[in-house]
Amino acid sequence: MAKSVRLGIIRARHDTTVPVIPDPACITTLMTGDHALLRFWEDTSLGHLDFVDSSMPRGST
Repeated sequence: MAKSVRLGIIRARHDTTVPVIPDPACITTLMTGDHALLRFWEDTSLGHLDFVDSSMPRGST
């Protein structure tokens, strides 16, 4: 039986002279890109970890 859990990702920067990374770049890196982090975990776990219908809501900046 599948179990839903929440995953939180906090974007933080310590150097305020560096621009904020835009949301689309973060979504690609974490979720939708060919080498995305969540895609890696789906593949590595042989489908036991499933991120279907996952979203990355925009938080406060």
